[in-house]
Amino acid sequence: METSPGVIVLLVLFFIFNGWWIRKLLTRFRQRNLEVKRLSEPVSTAYKAYSRNDYSVFSALLPMLSRAEVYELQKCFSSLKVNSELLRRYAGEHNKEPAALYLLGANLVEDAWKARGTGTADTLRSDNVNKFFEYLHEADTSLRSVLTIAPDYAEA
Repeated sequence: METSPGVIVLLVLFFIFNGWWIRKLLTRFRQRNLEVKRLSEPVSTAYKAYSRNDYSVFSALLPMLSRAEVYELQKCFSSLKVNSELLRRYAGEHNKEPAALYLLGANLVEDAWKARGTGTADTLRSDNVNKFFEYLHEADTSLRSVLTIAPDYAEA
């Protein structure tokens, strides 16, 4: 049985591209593991509690975090698909704590963009646009409250 050079070239290209995707996936997995390892212990624990929707652990840890750690925690939240109900509850109970209000505001901005969806303005549904502006209004209120309580809170 004789194989043509075209079939051999296609097989070689197939294995090269499959190897490329495998390496890319392994690299992404390693990066994600390194990012988790680089988190400080309190941030990592708070992140895990938030992802599990564990209010008691999250509420115990958040007041102990520095502003830099709160900012680091907020960057981690963007990768989660958890809704902002835990943050709403915490910010409602601790409405004088800048970290709680900042995390809620930042999360609401992300929720707004998720609610809006993708596409140009003419392709969006009106209820998505309304939800987008509702979330942004809530985020604005929360972040302005942070600036009222702590005017030097640059992240807000």
